[in-house]
Amino acid sequence: MKKELYPVHPILLIDDEEQFLASAGFILIGAGISNIVTCSDSLQVLSLLRGQRFSVVLLDLFIPHLSGSELLEEIVENFPGIPVIIVTALNDEETAAQCLEKGAMDYLVKPLHTRVFIDAVNRAIKSRGDPILR
Repeated sequence: MKKELYPVHPILLIDDEEQFLASAGFILIGAGISNIVTCSDSLQVLSLLRGQRFSVVLLDLFIPHLSGSELLEEIVENFPGIPVIIVTALNDEETAAQCLEKGAMDYLVKPLHTRVFIDAVNRAIKSRGDPILR
């Protein structure tokens, strides 16, 4: 990702696997995005979203408490305009179609391919229309 696409608002990365949070964060930082907030518990997500603006939400489907699918519905309903990208190990076309129908902007399957991941985040940042740092 080019430096001029760096979002002013942080990216919210939601996953209960510490190793994935670290590796996804590393990829984002390598692309010039260091403004990242991580969360491993779905119960904290809604509170985070109420208290701060985010440019993009990266959401795993399998997290404690609320499922990623339930959380997707909550985010789309209560925080319209925030692009949500599903990032999951579940490689299932039906689940992907359901998530997209519920309002997800993209559906990525782990392990992530760096270029595909960065391109998806890039599209989400652009779609949000938030200010970007140059």
